[in-house]
Amino acid sequence: MLMVVAITTLTGPGGVGAAEIPLRAGHDQPPKSMYDEGHQSFARKLAERTERVVNNPKFQERVSQVVEGKNLGIKVLALYSAGVRNVYERKAPVRTPEDLKGMKLRVMNNPVEAKIWKAFGAIPTPMNFGEVYSSLQAGVIDGAENSPSVVESNKHYEAAPYLIMTEHQRSLSLLMINEKRLKGLPPDIQKIVLETAREAAEFERKRDAELNAEAIERMKAKGAKVIEPDRAKFAVLIGPIQDEVARDLKMDDVLGIIRPMERFLERCDRIVRVVLAGLLGFITVGVFVQVCLRYLFSLSFLWGEELSLFAFVWCIFLGAAVAARHQMHFSLDILSHYLSGRAAAWQRLIIDLLILGFAVVMLAQGYTFSVLSVKRFSPALGISLVIPTLVIPLSGACMIVITMARLPRHLRRIRTGRDT
Repeated sequence: MLMVVAITTLTGPGGVGAAEIPLRAGHDQPPKSMYDEGHQSFARKLAERTERVVNNPKFQERVSQVVEGKNLGIKVLALYSAGVRNVYERKAPVRTPEDLKGMKLRVMNNPVEAKIWKAFGAIPTPMNFGEVYSSLQAGVIDGAENSPSVVESNKHYEAAPYLIMTEHQRSLSLLMINEKRLKGLPPDIQKIVLETAREAAEFERKRDAELNAEAIERMKAKGAKVIEPDRAKFAVLIGPIQDEVARDLKMDDVLGIIRPMERFLERCDRIVRVVLAGLLGFITVGVFVQVCLRYLFSLSFLWGEELSLFAFVWCIFLGAAVAARHQMHFSLDILSHYLSGRAAAWQRLIIDLLILGFAVVMLAQGYTFSVLSVKRFSPALGISLVIPTLVIPLSGACMIVITMARLPRHLRRIRTGRDT
């Protein structure tokens, strides 16, 4: 969720007071608040992608539209960072959603938060922030989630020493100004105000990241243990919730800005799954009918066998693309559980490189088979054999796109030891 807190500047007589606008005030606002649900963080995006999104004119325009729709007479100047939230836990390291099952986790009180943490297997437990430290000490809750600077300043790491770098939520604050006050300034001063706000926001976002990194190092020096989880496994579970929230709030376009390639791949994934379900249904019914006809009535239809065989070939290779999408080709879960940082990134990189190599072979060989099959036809139906062979290069191309999209993340994590 993008936590939005509107702060006015340059206010004057007749304008909004120099105070926080109550559009969203943490967890004390009603569950149906627009900002509670409307700016749900679309799951642990990399810092540089976040910067690209924040600087995207379309994203800035949509944020301004949301604010203008409130008819408060204020204008968005810039977007500040309000931190990156992570899980911290008192019992044991958390590396996958399975590790969160049954854990009582203090979360902010709104329905989207509850749905997300239930999807991860945790027990979402809304609680006043001032009660978190004592509840961790007493074992009333097992963990909580917040930005590192907040965890450090409130000494929560003393009761919950495991800092899980889920980076599941990137929060933004809106820097705003009284619109009438801004329009009342000379044009040259208006330009200075806008440019200065933009520069200040860029500096603040960079400085916020530095301060949180420094907070992590100080907590480590005091005994806290920093854990790098498998974020991909969390992302798979949160994707459908992001889609649901975006649809409900009519913000699909915002979701598309935040994760364009991921959005494209997810839509393709859904289409392929529907096709696979249809093909499997066709194969099941077709084989059943053929078996009944063969053994009950001594009838045989070669055309039915051909269609079932073609459908089976498509299932195999489309299934291979789906498996690549969900990283199901090679699994080293036991080893992954004990690896973190660069070691885990190297493992995932090697696995994806193996899949990429296999996909290149599929594309090349599949293309050759398809060319050779253009003038060859099946004996029963007389259908060109390019129909069953075409799926091989198609699947290979899909696997190449999927794995190539993941490689930059692996390389970045190898270089930095983290996903940011």
